[in-house]
Amino acid sequence: MTRASKGDAIDPHEWDDVEPVRATDRTSTLDSFAGIVATGALLARLPLKVPRPLVRVSLWLIALPRAQEDTGQTEAFEEDGGGEGVDEVAPEKEMPAAAPSAPVAMSLSSVMSIYTLGDLLWSPLWQRFPSLRFALTEGDIGWIPYFLWRAEHTLDRHNGWMQHEPPQGLSPTQLFHERILCCFIADRIGVKLLDEFNVDNVCWESDYPHSDSSWPHAPERLEVLLAGVPDDTVAKITHENAMRHYSFDPFAIRSQEQCTAGALRAEAKACKKIQQLSVARLLGEAIKRIHHGDSISSLFI
Repeated sequence: MTRASKGDAIDPHEWDDVEPVRATDRTSTLDSFAGIVATGALLARLPLKVPRPLVRVSLWLIALPRAQEDTGQTEAFEEDGGGEGVDEVAPEKEMPAAAPSAPVAMSLSSVMSIYTLGDLLWSPLWQRFPSLRFALTEGDIGWIPYFLWRAEHTLDRHNGWMQHEPPQGLSPTQLFHERILCCFIADRIGVKLLDEFNVDNVCWESDYPHSDSSWPHAPERLEVLLAGVPDDTVAKITHENAMRHYSFDPFAIRSQEQCTAGALRAEAKACKKIQQLSVARLLGEAIKRIHHGDSISSLFI
């Protein structure tokens, strides 16, 4: 997220509405373009009496906007699930044991993004900070059109008692299309529904090195996923939107021809051994060596 050799971190586990502003100020001096809030990690540690969706409004969405608006950063909400679904590693085990709830947690991982989008669509902060921009990451996009419809229906049928004042006169859908970025990895449903989105705010993400990632065959799988999508839309989703929103121009450093998957792979022959290992095998071998007190450096040579 930053060109600097070192970054800064905002600890979401600390109940502090001042430190996020200070950290945003610090990262702006490091030429930072964005910040990440790992909402899952925060929510997993909340007291049960605290309404979970409200924490983003009461803490992050209150503390960050002024500093973010001043620095022009884009805030990315990373839906990391809070580390749920994996039991603590016992000394006698070589691999972490999956909790019985793991399949549920992984298959419903987008739920945190749904709560976050709901918070953003109805947040009063847009009234004060119209230039804010947020990104939803690691949550996919196929579910978004329904919840935008539901938001429009809610505004139409319930605003008599809700008394919500649309920021700058924008409906929930208009607000989303103008000010919220969204990302997907391999969401074919989302691709089918692209006409429901502002494609200038949709980005593909690889999610490397997480197990949701399509690495090391991401280009090939993305080519199949985006088959039939117009070339100009493919260009926006794969790189142009991210370049614009995060103020990053790789073509100022390398030519566009040097940045293709084929060109980069040709330069990465030293990583061939890693490419031949599946993510699961690589992580499994690393964990095994760590438990035996061995070095894992040879895995990356």
